Amino acid sequence: MTLRDVDFLRQPAAPRLGWVILAAGAVAVVAATVVDQRGQVQREAVEQVLAQRAEAERVRQRPVPVKQPTAADRRAALAEQELRRPWIAAMRGVETATVAPVFLVAMNIERGTGLVKLEAEAPTFNDALAYVEHLGRGGSLGGVTLVSHQQGLDPGTGAPLIRFAVSAEWGAR
Repeated sequence: MTLRDVDFLRQPAAPRLGWVILAAGAVAVVAATVVDQRGQVQREAVEQVLAQRAEAERVRQRPVPVKQPTAADRRAALAEQELRRPWIAAMRGVETATVAPVFLVAMNIERGTGLVKLEAEAPTFNDALAYVEHLGRGGSLGGVTLVSHQQGLDPGTGAPLIRFAVSAEWGAR
């Protein structure tokens, strides 16, 4: 360049290549913005679907609230439990075992513990033991145990008498 080519009063014209690069940059910025907006819409759609799935999973895994039983429900449950107990079988087991010379004096069935407590009288200790063994073999009584025994006299006849107590679990078999 020579000194004559330099003109300080006039601004030099911008090269066309610069204008082309500027236009290409603007188009690229606009294109990038459009692509980003489309991507943002897709991301929001995916996040919404994932949130719905997570909510559905939370609802599925949420424990079902347990309804507290009312007093009537508890009474009905206790009554149903009592009906399922083998009352007849326990009584039949005691009835079949109680034959002469053993006489049943008292019977107490404790429904809470499932124990049957019997008090009986027999003329000899061997008869009392045979009664306990017979109770253990048949019926629905299990865990038959001779709890106590006492020698005495029959108040009516004065004959020797063994009074004994037996404990058994009902419904154990």
